[in-house]
Amino acid sequence: MAREVLALGEQLAAEATCPVCLELFAQPVLTACGHSFCRQCLEDCRTTVEPGSRAPTALLSSLSIPYALLGPLASPLSIVPTFPLQNLWSVSVWSLSPLCSSRVPAEAAGGGAGSEPLCGALQMTMVSEAQRVQDTFEELQHFLKEQKKILLAQLERVSQELVSRSDEYNSRVLERESLLDTVIAQIQDKREQPELEFLMVRLHRPLGAVTPGEAGNTHVAPSACQGSRGGTGQAKVTLDPETASFHLTLSRDHKTVWLGDGRQNLPDTSKRFTGSPSVLGSQGFTSGRHYWELEVGKGESWAVGVALESVLRKDSLSVALGKIWALRLDWDGQYTALHLPPAPLALGEKLQRIRVHLDYEAGQVTFYNAENMTQILQFKASFTEKVFPYFWLWSRETHIQLCD
Repeated sequence: MAREVLALGEQLAAEATCPVCLELFAQPVLTACGHSFCRQCLEDCRTTVEPGSRAPTALLSSLSIPYALLGPLASPLSIVPTFPLQNLWSVSVWSLSPLCSSRVPAEAAGGGAGSEPLCGALQMTMVSEAQRVQDTFEELQHFLKEQKKILLAQLERVSQELVSRSDEYNSRVLERESLLDTVIAQIQDKREQPELEFLMVRLHRPLGAVTPGEAGNTHVAPSACQGSRGGTGQAKVTLDPETASFHLTLSRDHKTVWLGDGRQNLPDTSKRFTGSPSVLGSQGFTSGRHYWELEVGKGESWAVGVALESVLRKDSLSVALGKIWALRLDWDGQYTALHLPPAPLALGEKLQRIRVHLDYEAGQVTFYNAENMTQILQFKASFTEKVFPYFWLWSRETHIQLCD
């Protein structure tokens, strides 16, 4: 459409330009030989012109007027890339109206009635193009609004994920700082302890108790969970929803736990863990030998073991460690004996199915790889209150599932 208007402008320019002064005709006259000149240009010309042959021509006068008006129309079309289209078409249609209204009557133009259909068709084309551009802009605006909504929603999800990961990272950093402070305090106490007393403590360590550094070196037969003081019973352990952290989600049968998408709206009772993503088993023990088995997912950041009924539930895991005996897989793939002080374990295998064995009277908590019954770790303690199965989870990529 722009090319058509420009071509029309060039044609009008050629028809309305004086060949002498190369400007638009001013009072054009037509000679007997059929050429047109400005009246003043012809009078200044040295060539002799027969009298009466300088007839005024209204047609050229009418052409010079619309061409002058077409200037504002052709100019915007030449700068389409930098001029808003809505303004372009409004200017073009406005410029076209005086072009069409400025035509002279057919009688004065010497038979120029054919300009009226041309002008009307051009104006209709311009109006049609203006409407098409308007419709295109409306569709584009609608598309941009939809894209804006989609992008804002994606940014919101990314923002929430970043906040969640930041909270998780900060929690881990705080736990490790607390654990480090505890280890430093333990080392300081050992340094201040007389050498003879330190050696006596090491010599009188209970026979059969495996320290974290010795874990994984002893192979125990499947019957090793049963001692001379009677049989060991498999406990039917389920998860206690009243103790579950706001961030944990339990299955309907209370046999599986995983980290939820956000904080759940649950009552904050004295039983519920709020300082760490922990949950206890529904059944506690005050005597006897018991064991239960569980499976962990492929992720990290989990811990399983036992805890005293009086374990602190409104504080972080590092603060509550004095009443917890557990095996933990850290976020960096390191297994840790989780008690005071925590100690890293050198395990050469990835654990999937774990058996936790509790001997209440002997004060022993033992962990086995349930797939080959290799002993992993054993804690020595002295229980004077009810002991519960304990579970901790802080990764969306794994879960803990109790086995029947």
